[in-house]
Amino acid sequence: MEPRPPSEWEDRVRELARQFSYPPAPDLRSRIPRPGVRRPRGRRWAWAAGAFGAFMLALGILLASPARAGLLEFLQIGAVRIRLQPPPTPSKPAATPSPASGAIPETRMLGILDLAGETTLEAAQAQVPFPIRLPTYPPDLGRPDHVYLQGMGGPAVILVWRDPMRPDRIRLALFEIGPGALIEKITPQVLTATTVHGRPALWVEGPYLLQTRSGRWELRRLVEGHVLLWTEGEVTFRLETDLGMEEAVRIAESLSAP
Repeated sequence: MEPRPPSEWEDRVRELARQFSYPPAPDLRSRIPRPGVRRPRGRRWAWAAGAFGAFMLALGILLASPARAGLLEFLQIGAVRIRLQPPPTPSKPAATPSPASGAIPETRMLGILDLAGETTLEAAQAQVPFPIRLPTYPPDLGRPDHVYLQGMGGPAVILVWRDPMRPDRIRLALFEIGPGALIEKITPQVLTATTVHGRPALWVEGPYLLQTRSGRWELRRLVEGHVLLWTEGEVTFRLETDLGMEEAVRIAESLSAP
């Protein structure tokens, strides 16, 4: 049997893999474990590499072949699940939507006065089990103008910076989402792979669920622009900005140390 030529999908997956920087192969001669010595860090590295590979495979399928992408219901990075197909239309009127449900009406910009859970940075830090991290870029950003704490199956902190030249406009919004949360985005218009500190990240466009002061969950966004998604440890980060992808990655990589 003659070997079959590589398909367009396989070529695309290989091309995507070449775009990512893999860590250099370590010198294993000095790291061969002695009998009875455990290497838990190695197992964690292997698990992370496997998760990275699975994520890249799913993303490769999505970007390379629309036909194969139809087999995928969602792509997940951290606490954010991205639906790749519109949710089915319910046959009966649905109850008030929750953060994990998909049947949400129209998309609108959400004003900061409409957002539920306003608090202070110090009070929010006292209530979440992870360190709240602030961007150090751009240099003039400073502390957030508004801080919100919402429950999305797990704790989520929303940091908002106003545009100093137009106070009614939101310059930047950073969501820090703790373990246990699950948030859905519905069929994004843009989906691009990138990295933050060498880890997989996604550059997407489209709204997601936010809780308003009325208690309703609505499909909204704070900034008319794009969203950068990435994870560090058990925390998922979501950056809303009208800047380009390179600048968004620069902001993400400027977060203060935990």
